[in-house]
Amino acid sequence: MIAMFDVLGFKSLCRSLGIDGIHQRYEKLTAYIREPKSGIDIVPVGGFVAVGHLEVRCAYFSDTVLFWSDYSFPAFRSFSLTGRCKTG
Repeated sequence: MIAMFDVLGFKSLCRSLGIDGIHQRYEKLTAYIREPKSGIDIVPVGGFVAVGHLEVRCAYFSDTVLFWSDYSFPAFRSFSLTGRCKTG
């Protein structure tokens, strides 16, 4: 699973924060994302319980931030073609 984000107003941020300021913000964001997020969920197919956390990796360059994680059926069941996204 991959998520790619474009930082809007990057030129303006460069002028106001400078490269060091942008770097600090990127580091703070990626550190937060890399913190383990644990949870428990009942997966509809097979009715088994999934417990654990996803390891999310990150990279950034210029005005683009990438996050990715290995695919895991229980973890990504809500996003599969036959599943439904959870809203709450």
